[in-house]
Amino acid sequence: MQRPSSLSPDNILRFLQVTPAGANLEGIARGLRLSKSDRRPLLRILAKLKKKKAIEELPGGRFVLAGRGQKPERQAG
Repeated sequence: MQRPSSLSPDNILRFLQVTPAGANLEGIARGLRLSKSDRRPLLRILAKLKKKKAIEELPGGRFVLAGRGQKPERQAG
């Protein structure tokens, strides 16, 4: 018996909230225990969240919550 999918924007945001360093596509799918058939819908949801500026995609394909991306570097002085 298969359990229902845990794929939803809220679950993705919650997962990224408890993953401070962010996660790549594979990490999100593994963390939410998604099946292979959920990969395409996951990409669609991530694209929508990026468009709404709820998440950011860092170089290397890692996703983080908006505002947690690049921290400003401190100026010496």
